Amino acid sequence: MSLARRVSEVSGTSADYALLSPGDVRDKVTAWLERGREVIVAPLFLSEGYFTENVIPDRLAGLSCRYSGRTLLPHPLLPQWMESQAKRLLQSLKS
Repeated sequence: MSLARRVSEVSGTSADYALLSPGDVRDKVTAWLERGREVIVAPLFLSEGYFTENVIPDRLAGLSCRYSGRTLLPHPLLPQWMESQAKRLLQSLKS
């Protein structure tokens, strides 16, 4: 199941994804704004750095959306999530 679909199911809102390829983030945000939706951009990065502090904000410049730049680390539940993902992967390899 895609992460966007899972977020939609859990939150009861619409969710989508965009890549950092030129234009993709900006195009997706613009499309949702044109539909009259509020947009929250949540980067799927482990740690803060050049992309979360420079690239993404530059690509979102001038758009009316929320972006905190917060990343997965440090988050207290990340180790448990990584362990569950590894276990699931190992189980799939046994099948």
